[in-house]
Amino acid sequence: MNKGIFVALLLLLPTFSEAQTPSKLIYGGIGASAYSGDLAKFEKWSSSFYLGLKFNNSKRINGNVTFTFGSVTGQNSNYVFQTSQGPATPNKFFKTEFISLNYDLQVNFIKKKNFIAFISQGIGLSSFDPQDEFFNKLIDQLETREEDESYSSISLILPTQLGIIYLFDNGYGFGAKIGFINSATDYLDNIGLWGNKSGNDNILSVKFLFYVPIEFK
Repeated sequence: MNKGIFVALLLLLPTFSEAQTPSKLIYGGIGASAYSGDLAKFEKWSSSFYLGLKFNNSKRINGNVTFTFGSVTGQNSNYVFQTSQGPATPNKFFKTEFISLNYDLQVNFIKKKNFIAFISQGIGLSSFDPQDEFFNKLIDQLETREEDESYSSISLILPTQLGIIYLFDNGYGFGAKIGFINSATDYLDNIGLWGNKSGNDNILSVKFLFYVPIEFK
């Protein structure tokens, strides 16, 4: 055997033979998001991308920071809203790109060396940009909303998720999460006062993640 290859194998051997517990991991992944609001109810899925940092020191409760870039879309060609002056003119299609940053507290109901199952509750901020089918900003199209109706394109979010993580002995791993990005806005679809659905818009999120250890206990 080539001497250089033999030395490299010796250097790698402790990594794969000794089980270590990572105290910090970075992660990234892809997923899908579906919106529920005035124009649809979890009918269309769009891609999302994730990058984050996970703390793993405690057996029961750990922190988690996540950056998300994604989009949601909805359409209802038959959407109608009646006002006292007659039919309103809301948009019947939208696509909203969003970026968000949130911190989660993750409560583990199973935590072993190689497997974690948890529920988490987070808080964060999201910036969103509803557009029409021609990629024009709907926030600037005043005819799509009631007169003098305006809104902020930044919203508080409260993500609630269930998830699992499997970690190999070398600290690397993969996982999945599913949950709701509970938003504090009714304008992900640009429709507020002319909406037929009560309450704020919501996003159902499914994530598939890959974990990389950056620090061990």
